Amino acid sequence: MFQKKREGFTLAEVLITLAIIGVVAALTTPAIIRNSQNAKIGPQLSKIVTTFENAAQMAGVEQEKHYFKDVINPDLIGQDGAVFNLQSQVEYLGKKFMRASLYAFDTGEALPPVVGMNFEDYELPENYQIFLFTDKSALLVPNCTVGQALEGQLEDSCEVYAIMPGFANRTRLILGRDIFPLYVTRNGDLITPKEAGKPEDVECSDENITAKAIDGYTCVNRIAENGWKADW
Repeated sequence: MFQKKREGFTLAEVLITLAIIGVVAALTTPAIIRNSQNAKIGPQLSKIVTTFENAAQMAGVEQEKHYFKDVINPDLIGQDGAVFNLQSQVEYLGKKFMRASLYAFDTGEALPPVVGMNFEDYELPENYQIFLFTDKSALLVPNCTVGQALEGQLEDSCEVYAIMPGFANRTRLILGRDIFPLYVTRNGDLITPKEAGKPEDVECSDENITAKAIDGYTCVNRIAENGWKADW
């Protein structure tokens, strides 16, 4: 007695199955990639903050000083309103303690254009330096003097920008995804915009992130307050 030979799938059925798999992959892959990128943002920001603050503390110990500002201006120790130029001191920290190299001087050519989350052009401060870490993340430091802040910045701190790894290979940097604003105080602390007293004009909510309508500042606050995790 012969068994009836089992028929295989038709070409049409195979093509339909492959098409369905392709559609599912196209819908889910961007979300997987985005979640993977977001998972790295918080720890990377935390690492930059920790690296900078540890370097500032080590600088103080080396010079037998108590505060970062005392290392910068030994002639002004004990005087109110002591100031320091941030670029020169980050260069000092980079060479000695942060294992960071100077990536570029006073030029925007080394950095892709920066846009806000609403995709409008975002103007970075002029005359900045970029300090590149060994893991290819970076710290952008404008030419700012704490105590004599640039126009639009806070008097007791200077705004700097933490840049995620791989920035040199991007055609543009998104504020709140690739580049994040932080503030350096006179004592060498790297703090969030909220800690620096910058008003939160836009809420970093899931809705605003989805609508690409955030400015990057409030999301730094949200990441820090969430234990350095991007929870979207």
